[in-house]
Amino acid sequence: MKTTTLKPRLSGLPAKLSLFATIFLLALSGSTQSVWEASEVKAGETVFFVDKIDKHLSVRNSNYIEPMNTRDQYNWDALEFSYVSMISHDPFLEAFKQSFTAGRLKQLATLKDNVTVIFDVDEKGQILGVHFLLLKETTILPEELEMLEREMLSRVKFVVIG
Repeated sequence: MKTTTLKPRLSGLPAKLSLFATIFLLALSGSTQSVWEASEVKAGETVFFVDKIDKHLSVRNSNYIEPMNTRDQYNWDALEFSYVSMISHDPFLEAFKQSFTAGRLKQLATLKDNVTVIFDVDEKGQILGVHFLLLKETTILPEELEMLEREMLSRVKFVVIG
């Protein structure tokens, strides 16, 4: 029976470990690119347009048509526009619960990864579109935002109040 010592096997270990450590540190130190860096971001079935505004990203569905481009401009001074109110905040909260898992919502809260939702609503209370305002360092994925938009459009309702 032939005996072997560990010395020849261990002789290359420090070199292998230092090479592995170098590769690992280079991978960690490299700047990660956000999925929201591009001006157009695809998510499932939706393409989002992304505009950078200071420390935020303004995100809207590419199918969204700016209402003021296709509708008459309202005279804000004459108060020709009806006031609308969300019928209930419960559907708004349910949209978040359906779009994100409880763990993910907790993670977003811990990271203070905020999302501001802006609704464009017409004079009859119909939603014309939804915009999202995200932090530039957001961890929210395009697919999550796509689902949130879909849930918002199907659940949230407005009523004319004046």
